[in-house]
Amino acid sequence: MEELVTQHAPQFTRMGLPLDLWEKALVKISQEDYDAGSSFIVNQVQQEETISLQVQATQDLKAFEEVWLVDNWFTFSLRDLRQTLLDNPKVIDRIQQVTQSEQDEEVTLEHRVDQVTSEMWRYMQCYAVHTGSSSDHEYEPVWYLMDILGCHIGHSDDANARLAPFIFAPTFASYSLLWLNRDVSAGDQITRDFVFRVEDKNLRAARLRPWFPHLPIEPCELHETDYRRVADSRLESLPKTESEGALASKEKLVVYTQCPNVHESLKSPKFELLPLGSMEDEAAPPEADVLWLSRHHKRFDLSEAAGKFVNQFPGEHLIVCKDLCAEMACRSSGAVSTPERRRVPSWFQNFYNLKYELPRFVHDWDNRGGAGDSSDLGKTWIVKPWNYARALATHVSRDLHEIIRLTEIHVPLIAFEYIERPVLFHRDDIDALVKFDYRICVAVQSMRPLRVFAHHVVWFRFANIAFSLDDLSQYERHFTVMNYKDTPLLNLLPHQFLPKFSAQYPRLSWPAIVSESHQAIKHLLEGASDSDYPAGVFQAGFSRALYAVDLMLKWRPGGEEEEDVQPVILEVNFNPDTDRAVKYYPEFYDDVFELLFHNQWS
Repeated sequence: MEELVTQHAPQFTRMGLPLDLWEKALVKISQEDYDAGSSFIVNQVQQEETISLQVQATQDLKAFEEVWLVDNWFTFSLRDLRQTLLDNPKVIDRIQQVTQSEQDEEVTLEHRVDQVTSEMWRYMQCYAVHTGSSSDHEYEPVWYLMDILGCHIGHSDDANARLAPFIFAPTFASYSLLWLNRDVSAGDQITRDFVFRVEDKNLRAARLRPWFPHLPIEPCELHETDYRRVADSRLESLPKTESEGALASKEKLVVYTQCPNVHESLKSPKFELLPLGSMEDEAAPPEADVLWLSRHHKRFDLSEAAGKFVNQFPGEHLIVCKDLCAEMACRSSGAVSTPERRRVPSWFQNFYNLKYELPRFVHDWDNRGGAGDSSDLGKTWIVKPWNYARALATHVSRDLHEIIRLTEIHVPLIAFEYIERPVLFHRDDIDALVKFDYRICVAVQSMRPLRVFAHHVVWFRFANIAFSLDDLSQYERHFTVMNYKDTPLLNLLPHQFLPKFSAQYPRLSWPAIVSESHQAIKHLLEGASDSDYPAGVFQAGFSRALYAVDLMLKWRPGGEEEEDVQPVILEVNFNPDTDRAVKYYPEFYDDVFELLFHNQWS
């Protein structure tokens, strides 16, 4: 038992469970002793014209003297929820029983699924688990429903109980632990704070919207980033001064890299590779002229003083973090934003930073369509973590309650207006019009003055299912990242894609699209480099970079005329996946390195 207590101590500490209850909780979990029914009961209570369920104490109970085990009977991934319910109608019956929602047996199964998933947002809870990636900061939410007692513990700003999820490490099974933080008498209602640790009154009202739709919400001003605070959190040590891009001082440069694709494919005689490795101590970097790293480099002062090139710029988080990239896009547009209205360029999507702007989002949602409406809210939104890749923890939704509840995953999120009218591509293999996006790799020699080069090869990614807005949870319909999942992957190279695309849209010029895409990328980088650090990227003389910019095409307002298409930047990626590049264009890194470090290009 002592080993189990030690193993789970971090969890107990985070949830705030009193130390005296740790061992008792583990005993109950080991025995699967779901004993809350011995001290509490679920009763029907008449409230005005409705009947609701309340959890009440069956006896007098003291605070902090006992912990009860509650069953997390249904655990699921949000992306799989709809299909899980379609495949298991009996689970729908159980959900409706637990939530006490109406059961209409005369409707189709699909309609029942829609009804129950909409209702579940008032009862679902979540916790986060590590994705297993090399990043220490990548977590994905796991959602769950408790039993009827857990689901009907009501909310109070002055709650008498706490309820928290718990993962039992030996089995990785999840449970919920319930304990009292105030004495209660027999018959007292048991309550918890649904937005525990949220102190701001306006944010509490926004977060409580799924349960209390009439709480007043004030429209907070749009967020203004404190760039100094963000830069300080990055712990980057800068060179003493900014300087123009340095040139290589010798014909052959020694390269140290952590990236297998670079190590395996860089063949140019102008470079000599050291063994592949991981640089543990930035204060003692390897004896190399070029450091091409896959992790965040912080000691720019040391690398610059030693005359070492590095594949990152100080402050490039302004480009590669989605929330800051969105701000750079707005800055580059030249239009003046106000505290109430954000001006977004045509090549970017409207957005809300949900970490700071959730009350504004909810307020604008409530007031959409009225006089002076500024938001187009009520459309479809795609909610993304600030700094994840591969579409992790990313969801498409037009349900306000869902978007609000997604903010509980303790990963900062940004909501972008979803492209509802994308330019589609007809896949002959499945005879369907699907979403696609495209990637342009750009090599940056200098931020100030801006010297950026776009690689001539454009990469394409495709959805696997015909596009529609009917089922927003279907990953293969709304996403194009298929190479990290056990899903079919269509790989069309440019010489295969472009003839098909031109045949489908004969009046649309692909070179013109690429040119407009390049201009959008240029404007974005100008927005990130025009201001002094920390509001802009720092111009370090020995910094170079390779970014991958993901874009989509959408129809401009006014009808689907061939000429009315708009490239839209989705995101910018550091250390991009170059598996396809080196496979089909083995000289990719030769071209990139010779351009960045010798100012030569083919």
